[in-house]
Amino acid sequence: MEHGAFVISLDFEQYWGMRDCVPLEQYRQNLLGVREAIPAMLKLFAEFEIQATWATVGMLFCESREEILELSPSRRPQYRDSRLSPYADLPKIGQNEEADPYHFALSLIRQIANTPGQEIGTHTFSHYYARAEGQDADAFEADLQAAICVGARRGLRINSIVFPRNQVNDEYLPICRKLGITSYRGEYRPSSRYKAVRLLAGDNITRFPIPEEAVPMNLCGSIFFPPHRRELRGKMFNELTLLRMLWECRMAARKGMMYHVWWHPDNFGVNLDENLGRLRRLLRYVAHLRERYGFVSWNMGELADQLAAPEAKESGLAEVARPPSV
Repeated sequence: MEHGAFVISLDFEQYWGMRDCVPLEQYRQNLLGVREAIPAMLKLFAEFEIQATWATVGMLFCESREEILELSPSRRPQYRDSRLSPYADLPKIGQNEEADPYHFALSLIRQIANTPGQEIGTHTFSHYYARAEGQDADAFEADLQAAICVGARRGLRINSIVFPRNQVNDEYLPICRKLGITSYRGEYRPSSRYKAVRLLAGDNITRFPIPEEAVPMNLCGSIFFPPHRRELRGKMFNELTLLRMLWECRMAARKGMMYHVWWHPDNFGVNLDENLGRLRRLLRYVAHLRERYGFVSWNMGELADQLAAPEAKESGLAEVARPPSV
């Protein structure tokens, strides 16, 4: 890549991603707030010409509980901790998105897909825990096939994956490739074990993956965009984190490297104005870096496509790495 790249990915999961750790009543406002947060984020992305990947749980694509049951794979993960599996909860969820906005989100997925520059990726079909005890490769492949299938039903081609809870399982990357996945968000591994050094050194920026080495490509996550916190200590932490992100974006732009920011839409479900205000500051600075250094905003699928061409044409990678057609 001639210039640095700015990447955003969002883990769009609604209650499927929280059901094993937070009671619904406790997190209800965040999930309902997503209905307002996603259109607001899309508007902001359009204003600053920002691309993003929305890694979406496959069950959210479904129009009804019956469709979830229809598409659910027969081979399911046998987690040792049974609370991790959502399948026992299916009889308890609502019938559709109108009745149950916590487990269905097709109207929001359509808004995202119809916004230029936005990619719909996968967060697996069932919020699959790829490193949890009891699951296996066959169950993972069946789950990913279901996610791709429900995307295809909506006219969406799935090219990118974000593993739930960032549980990247290297043994499953060949399965991803076989099913047409060209990029994933790898885990951030700091080069220094000293927190103070990591905070000062811009340790979150990463080099671009070499396309000849592997597909899917590891578009390593850099930093989590933390939600607004009202207490003084939380506000100070958020401001310092934002300043760090601005500094590291500048370093990535100047050095021709990659900076990958991620969060969940439900993180913006409460305190929306404050969260959008900090995001606007980040995106405005990215736009400035675009003008000064050619710092480019890519979604994960588009960036994988750019990295694969033209050098990978002879190996066939460019044929695999095509952006989704929405």
